Amino acid sequence: MPWNKVTPMEEITRFVMLAQSDRFTVTELCEQYGISRKTGYKHLERYAANGLKGLAERSHRPHHFAQLTDEVVEALIVEERRLPAATPKGRQMASRTHRQTCPRAQSRHNRKYAHDR
Repeated sequence: MPWNKVTPMEEITRFVMLAQSDRFTVTELCEQYGISRKTGYKHLERYAANGLKGLAERSHRPHHFAQLTDEVVEALIVEERRLPAATPKGRQMASRTHRQTCPRAQSRHNRKYAHDR
C-alpha cells in the first residue's frame, strides 16, 4: 500500500476545519499537529481574514531593503565604470574603486567595463 502524501496546505486546512468544528480545543489540535499555539492561532486568524487564500504560503522576502543603493547613485556608478582605463579619468576611477563596487548594480545593468577585461 503506497504512502499517502499530504501537503502542508492540506494539513493546515484540516487543522482549521477541525478547529472550526468545536469538537477539539485549539490546544489539543496544536499538540496533535505538533505546532505551537501561536502558530495555530495565526492560521485561524488568517483563515478568518482571507478564507482559504489566507492559508497559502507567503513570501519571506523583506518588504524594504535598508542597504539598497539608490537608483540615482547606482546609475552614476555604472556610468563612471564605463570609462575605459586608458583615459585619465578612467585610471582614476579604476584605482579609486575596487572591481566589486556595487556588484549587484553592475550585474543588473549587465555591463562589461573596459578596465575589467
